[in-house]
Amino acid sequence: MDVLGEVDLSRVLVVVPGGRAGRQFLLALVAEAEDRGIRFVPPRTTTPSELVFAMRGRPTQAVADRPLHRGVLAAVLGAADADDLAGVIRPDADWIERFTVADALLDADRIVAAAGRDWSDVVSTVERSVDLGGESDRYRRIESLLARAEADLEDLGMLAPETAKRRLVEEAVSASDGSARSEAAVTPMEVVDAPEEVVLLGVVDLSARDEAVLAGCIVHTMILAAAVDGDDARLEPRSDPRFDAIGRVVPAHWIATPPVIPFDSLQIEDKPIDEAEAVVEMLAAEAAKNAREHDNQDGRLDPESVAIVVADETAAESFRREIEAAGVTVHLAGGRAFARSGLARTLGTLAIHLERNDSDGFGRLVADPGFAAAISRRLDGLDAAAAWSSWAESDMPRPLTEGWPGDPDACERTAQAAARRTLHAADEVLSDILAPLGDAGPDRLDRMLTGLLEVLQRLDDEDAAGLWSEEILRLVRDAVGDLIPLPEELQPTVTASEAIRLLLGTLDAARLPDPPDPAAIETIGWLEAPFDPAGRVIVTGCHDAALPGRFTDPILPDSLRATMGLEDEARRHARDLWVLSTILGRDPDARFLVPRRDPRGEPRVPSRLIFGDRGPALAKRVVEVFTKPSTRNRGGVDVSGFGRPRPTWADDAARTVTIDRLSVTAFRDYLASPYRFWLKHVLGLRGPEPVGRELDARTFGTVLHHAVEVFGKQDIARHAAGDRPCADPDRIHQAMVDAMSEAIDRM
Repeated sequence: MDVLGEVDLSRVLVVVPGGRAGRQFLLALVAEAEDRGIRFVPPRTTTPSELVFAMRGRPTQAVADRPLHRGVLAAVLGAADADDLAGVIRPDADWIERFTVADALLDADRIVAAAGRDWSDVVSTVERSVDLGGESDRYRRIESLLARAEADLEDLGMLAPETAKRRLVEEAVSASDGSARSEAAVTPMEVVDAPEEVVLLGVVDLSARDEAVLAGCIVHTMILAAAVDGDDARLEPRSDPRFDAIGRVVPAHWIATPPVIPFDSLQIEDKPIDEAEAVVEMLAAEAAKNAREHDNQDGRLDPESVAIVVADETAAESFRREIEAAGVTVHLAGGRAFARSGLARTLGTLAIHLERNDSDGFGRLVADPGFAAAISRRLDGLDAAAAWSSWAESDMPRPLTEGWPGDPDACERTAQAAARRTLHAADEVLSDILAPLGDAGPDRLDRMLTGLLEVLQRLDDEDAAGLWSEEILRLVRDAVGDLIPLPEELQPTVTASEAIRLLLGTLDAARLPDPPDPAAIETIGWLEAPFDPAGRVIVTGCHDAALPGRFTDPILPDSLRATMGLEDEARRHARDLWVLSTILGRDPDARFLVPRRDPRGEPRVPSRLIFGDRGPALAKRVVEVFTKPSTRNRGGVDVSGFGRPRPTWADDAARTVTIDRLSVTAFRDYLASPYRFWLKHVLGLRGPEPVGRELDARTFGTVLHHAVEVFGKQDIARHAAGDRPCADPDRIHQAMVDAMSEAIDRM
């Protein structure tokens, strides 16, 4: 504390596992300082991925970002010959596959480098391995491909990120132990105000490289952990057998002595929808409890007092939808997935249209909300989607050749002629909107993506209020900016549909932040749970695919990772057990929901984290967990054994329907879905039949039956007239085609 009574923490660097943990730490620090009446200069915060740069600064030579590095490596994969690609990627792979493999190779390179190893270490380890001995040449090829990409970056005046970090760490180690360095080995760096002290806050999986960069610095390790064996006293990290000297989890100890979830804290549910209902019930019970204890008459629940941990983040949005349907507002800390947005669906539909270039793809595009709105405005309200459906009733799918909808004046029916005229006009509108993409031929990726942005802008401008939010358009523009910085000689040549697929692949993990809502209950991810301040915790999605999850890496299999000391499944498992211990330490009555099936009804395996018992207690837990869960009665509506609610009659919910006869088709419908059976065969409802696409099995059977019947009658007539049966294959084929076309035209 200085003479002004202010605590200066600016020379302290706090390392936290992620950005959310850093924000929670600073909020808690401010609250604590205010309670004590202390003024302070806040410390710097960083995450392990940026620790090297935070400690040593960045090289003066530019460091390539991930998108540029991926693009350069994809270009290397595209230029290499078949021998260099053996066991890595198919020589004839398209650019989408090359970018995907480049991503996987860079992930593997990051894991190897973080452990302080290089690919020569991988090769030598594999050569000594009995199981992987035949793979050493493959890893040499991977090493060579990564080296070529690094050389291409050097030619652009840039360093690969892992290379930059490795050089900085080597210089930090040399500086700490006083070893000599040549001038050529020194990496010119930006001036950085090096921290005097480093605090590792809840970082339980610090890499060997990050540990090395801390050499010569004062390091404080702060572990978030429950007491050992019920002892209220926390052990110092250096004497706690669950952690090593710098605070990393010790996998062997955690796996041998895992934290045990009290059996009463487990709740077995059938599907995610049942989990959502259970969460609503738990929130209501918590609100009622608070009302009793604090004389809170409005029965409201403080949103900061409860955290919902969504372990299976793929189900977060559908889970939120079910909870909000019950009137509970939810805020997704991880945001909303771009892949589920309307703009993502529009891009996917456009890619299908450009790939297929046929009437079916055209029909999908004119029915897409984004394109349908633009077409309707330009055609003064004409419905192109309805026109396509009308056209498809009498025309088979076909390529979009010149004049593809057909001549309107050749139609016998007025409706058909009107449909063709509308489709002609819609085709012209689409051609104008899609003009920035050029003709159907391939072009450089940067040009294709620039044209795609122009297409999206044209669609957005068609609506006075804008079709999409500026937030989501900015996300797309940023992703395009990540894909196009490659120099001209490295730009891949792609079709428009391939460019869209690459963009969607880049945006696959992108998320849009949820708008803030102080009244909303927070949902967080599993790894964020240790840093959330809520006193009550509800964990959903406790199945093994999510906790701890199964990871299959074709480049660095788990056996190789374990041998080399890389991040492996045992370490991830131990980290998840640590997260579990922090939840139980903060809220011993935390609830854990275990779904037995996924939304499609496929079975789920319960998470191994819930089986921490030993002996008879474990056997009892296994029996209870695998017992069929009870079926929920949703809102008093009768629920079938298939888990779907049966509709009720508005005037008589108890009405009984007796069915005396049941066709094979109807019985099949019942087995597939009792709900749809009720709608179709009891209430007599009929949905619109899809038209204009490939004939389904039933329709094709009807058409073929008609054609065979017609041909058979013609043959009988020839026989009656004394003529010989038709034996000419071409005439038979033509007769069948004519009869089938006649049947289709009559549909």
